Amino acid sequence: MRNIRNGAILILALGLVGCASAPSKTDLQSNLSAEALAEFRSQQYQELAKVHAQWSTSLEGVEFLKIYAPENYREMMSAWKNAHQLFIEVRKDPSQVDSKHSVFSSDTYSIAFMDRINTVEYHFNAIQRLKVRADKILGPAIEEMDYLNSLNARQYYRYAYDSAYKDYERLFEYLVVGEDEQAASSQETFLSKAKALEVRVVLATYAVPLQQEVDVLSKAKYHELAPLSFGRVEGEIAKLVRMIEKDPRSFALFKQQVDSANFELRRLNVVVAAVKKMIDIEKSKFEPIVLQSESQLHAISIAATGNDYRDQSLEQQSERIMADVESLRNADEAKRLTKENTLLKERIALLEQQTEQQAIIVSQTSSHSELMRAQMDRNEEQIQTLERLVSSLKKQAKSQ
Repeated sequence: MRNIRNGAILILALGLVGCASAPSKTDLQSNLSAEALAEFRSQQYQELAKVHAQWSTSLEGVEFLKIYAPENYREMMSAWKNAHQLFIEVRKDPSQVDSKHSVFSSDTYSIAFMDRINTVEYHFNAIQRLKVRADKILGPAIEEMDYLNSLNARQYYRYAYDSAYKDYERLFEYLVVGEDEQAASSQETFLSKAKALEVRVVLATYAVPLQQEVDVLSKAKYHELAPLSFGRVEGEIAKLVRMIEKDPRSFALFKQQVDSANFELRRLNVVVAAVKKMIDIEKSKFEPIVLQSESQLHAISIAATGNDYRDQSLEQQSERIMADVESLRNADEAKRLTKENTLLKERIALLEQQTEQQAIIVSQTSSHSELMRAQMDRNEEQIQTLERLVSSLKKQAKSQ
C-alpha cells in the first residue's frame, strides 16, 4: 500500500514538473507583442480552418464505410463531431484559439481540435485498410447485397432480408478479427441465401401479380366457363416462373412474357364474356364454338394486315378487321386515282405545248390562219374538258 502511495506521489510530482517546464499562455503573451500575438493566433485559426475543411470533404457520404468496421466508424464519427463543435466555437471568436476550451482541461482549442482530428484520421485509415481486404475477399457478397438493395428486397420480404443482412455483417466481423478464411467460407452460405431471396423478389415483382389476378378469376369460376383459355393463362404464368428461376436477371424476357400472359388474360375475359351471353348452352361445350369463330376472324386479320385482335370481343374483332380492309381498299383506290391524275396532267401539258406552237405558226402564216385557229379552239376545248376531269378525280381521292 505504501509503495502504491509513493508511486502516486512520484507521478504527481513529475506531472507538476512537466507543467512547469511547458510554456504557458501567459509566457507566450509576455514574449510577443500584441501585433505578433494577433498574427500568431490568426495563423493557428487558419490552419484549423484548413484541416476542418479537408476532413469535411473526406467524411462526406461515408456512411457506406460503417459495414467494414462498425466500432471504428462510431469512434471516428464521434471524434469528428467533437472536433466540429470545437471549431464552431473557435470560429465565433478566432482569438480564443490558444485559450483553454474547458475548465476541466488544460488543452487549448487548437490542441483539443487536433487531438480529435488525429483520432478521426486513425480510425479512417484503419477502415480504409479493412475495406481493401474486404473488397477483395468479399466482392461477390458486396455485389449481391447491393443488388438486393436495388431491388428493394426488404420491401417485399423484410424478415428474410434482415436475416440475410445479419449474415452479411458477420462476414465483415470475421475480417476485423483476422479470420479471413472463415469470412470466405461463410460467404458461400450467404450467397446461397441471398440469391434465393433475389429469385423470390423477382417473382413477387413479375409473377405474383399475375397469379393473384388468376386466383380472383378462379373464384369467379372462369376455369369452368373457359377451361382451355384459363389453362393457357396458367401456362404463360408457369413459363414466366421457370424463366425467373433459371435466370432472375433477364428482365427484358420477363417483360415480354408478362405481356404474353396479360394478352391471354384479356383473351380469357373476352371468351368468358361470350360464353356468358350463351349461358343457356352447356358451358363446357360452348367454348369451342367461340374459339372457332375467334380462329376464323384471326386468320382473316393475319392475312389482311397481320394484326392480332384476339384480346377483344368478337364484335370488336369484326369491326377492326372491316376497318383494316376498307383502309387497304381506299389506299389502292387513292393510288389508282393519283396515277390517272398524273397521266392527265401530262396530256394537258402536251396539248398546251402544241397550242403554243400552233399560235406561233398562225402568226407567221396568215394563209392558214383560219384552219389553225379552228385547231387551236379544239385543243382549248380538250384542255378544259381534261381539267374538269382532273378536278373531279381530286375530289374523289379526297373523299376516300
